[in-house]
Amino acid sequence: MWTMAGGGEGDGERRHREAVWRRRRRPENEVPGSLAVDAVLVGDDEVVVFISGVRAFSNGLDITLEVRVRHASTDERGDMLAGVHGHGDPSDRLLLGVELSDGRRCTNLDPLDLDGSDSTERPMLTPGGGSSNARSGDFTLFLSPLPPPGDLRIVCAWPKRGLAETITVLSADDILEAAQRARVLWPWEPEPEPVWSVKPPEVPKGGSFADQQAESHEPNQGSTGLGRTRERLRGMDDSDLSLLRERADSGDKDAVDQLIELAGEQGNLDELRRLADQGNTTASDQLIELASEQGNLDELRRLADQGNTTAREVLEELEE
Repeated sequence: MWTMAGGGEGDGERRHREAVWRRRRRPENEVPGSLAVDAVLVGDDEVVVFISGVRAFSNGLDITLEVRVRHASTDERGDMLAGVHGHGDPSDRLLLGVELSDGRRCTNLDPLDLDGSDSTERPMLTPGGGSSNARSGDFTLFLSPLPPPGDLRIVCAWPKRGLAETITVLSADDILEAAQRARVLWPWEPEPEPVWSVKPPEVPKGGSFADQQAESHEPNQGSTGLGRTRERLRGMDDSDLSLLRERADSGDKDAVDQLIELAGEQGNLDELRRLADQGNTTASDQLIELASEQGNLDELRRLADQGNTTAREVLEELEE
């Protein structure tokens, strides 16, 4: 469980916000009850979207969706599945909705407005992690709370791909039975708020490096805005980075932006590649820039082979 820590929040407010997030994502202290589901939601001879699994927890269910495409995209960014993850061209968006047996509804277009007014009865689809390439992709959505008994209707469409709206019915009774099999491993405990520390590198005393370091790490530096964000990122340990990735995989766009910035500063191609493969165009652009700076032609070729024209153009310039 990660902590929603915001500047100026009191402990009570932060814990309340954390409790809201806790009921909107899969618990980390539970083993879910799995349900075998292999339902095709929508598809034709070119594109197919299907559910490959459902895992039921005490507070909701994790739905794994997969996409298969016959022909690779020619999108200029190479992000054929950006619409699956909600990035890229807004008109090329996979639409997914859920209707409960009592009439309550939610979609993957609903805002993640998780403030103090969030109702425990309001259904919500919280995005999770995923990956994609030019012809296939997978991602998860967490539906909370658990549905009432009866039919669970899944509505799906992908207008730009020519896939009209369809309805697939799942058994909420089977899902609730699977939730009864979920096992709590240990009592849940909130995460302590991370303590960020900055350890500047050792430089020779005196001279321009020491002067610059002194200016960069004054007590006031980074107390607000971009300076604080960069200072915090530089001081992250493995545990802090794991929490940041978890936030990003839960749909926190600020966390995604921080991961991209950190990966760029550290020259971390693997992190940028992971985010780019999830359909994040900013990560893709940063990956191309970093690969170009490092002279990594293999990475640029990989992106170019996926249909990324920017990578192809950069590669052609470097190979001249």
